[in-house]
Amino acid sequence: MPLTTNFDIPYPASTEAPNGPAQLQALADKLDLLLSVPAPTSAASSGTNAPTSTSYANLPTTPISCAITNPSADYALLVMVTISAWMASAGIATELTGSVAGSGGMTFAAGSTGNGHALSQGENLITTAATAGMYQSTLPVIIPAGAAAVTFTFQAKRNNTSNTTTLNFPAIRAIPIRFMQ
Repeated sequence: MPLTTNFDIPYPASTEAPNGPAQLQALADKLDLLLSVPAPTSAASSGTNAPTSTSYANLPTTPISCAITNPSADYALLVMVTISAWMASAGIATELTGSVAGSGGMTFAAGSTGNGHALSQGENLITTAATAGMYQSTLPVIIPAGAAAVTFTFQAKRNNTSNTTTLNFPAIRAIPIRFMQ
């Protein structure tokens, strides 16, 4: 049977003898694979954190992460990774930033740009507000075909250590969307 260009979905050639059951089975098997994305994973904490590091680091009191595996050896997996938290800073002189780091089957640093990273600082959580507010950001990540489990970790940093910052009730979610060629 010939295959479609993008996802190798089988279909009968005009020269093949009709065999409806076998052809439908081949189509059903391929669609079953393409539609069977892994279940979402998440982690959250009701704890409080007072980040002190001036470079990205795991949350100091309640570190959180979640992992997801691309089960396909043939297709990349598009995953939306969301982080959220209640954050407060001491004001404009102290900036508190939250981001996602990846490790395992795909490695990337928090705060960087590219696949799995924020496109710009606008996709990281950033506050200079003294009053706590809820912040949330979502990043698309493409896990390569055949990659080992990827662990997404919520990390934070501040631009100086002279004032207090808080990052409370952190949450992270990895939601598989679809397989990609």
